[in-house]
Amino acid sequence: MAGLSNTYHYESAALILATAVYGASFVAGVRLESRLPAIGGPQADLAALTFGRLWLHNVLSLAPLWAGMVSFGGVTLLWLVFQGLAHGSVVAGSGLPLAAALLRLLPHGLFEIAAILLAGAAGLSPGVALLHDEVAAPWRGLRWLPLWLALLAVAALLEGRGA
Repeated sequence: MAGLSNTYHYESAALILATAVYGASFVAGVRLESRLPAIGGPQADLAALTFGRLWLHNVLSLAPLWAGMVSFGGVTLLWLVFQGLAHGSVVAGSGLPLAAALLRLLPHGLFEIAAILLAGAAGLSPGVALLHDEVAAPWRGLRWLPLWLALLAVAALLEGRGA
């Protein structure tokens, strides 16, 4: 039973680390928006984006987070920083007051960011386990895949409706 307790310990530590890295990068993206290069090119017309396109885009954007499962979290850390900077930059560059921009993104962002953080934790878990002298199967984090896909489906549905 001790092994199960250790598993939850390092998975919790990985989630805390993913949240801290993404959160700090988001704040940096908001603060540095005017200094960052344009991310993602011109903004797409939201009316032209379908549920399927949004969902697929979101799923593919999580792939580097999952890749961290076999790189002991290295790829995941870099991608969490990129995602945080990109999202913070988009919020700051929206032309809306910060609070209004955050509220506008909240409905779909809540689900999308939850998926990012959970996928990030899965990508970081093998590395965190190694720091705790544990060995974790890199694919263990894939057990959360149905939850990530469901969270991204809800986010795409809400984003496609302009929420």
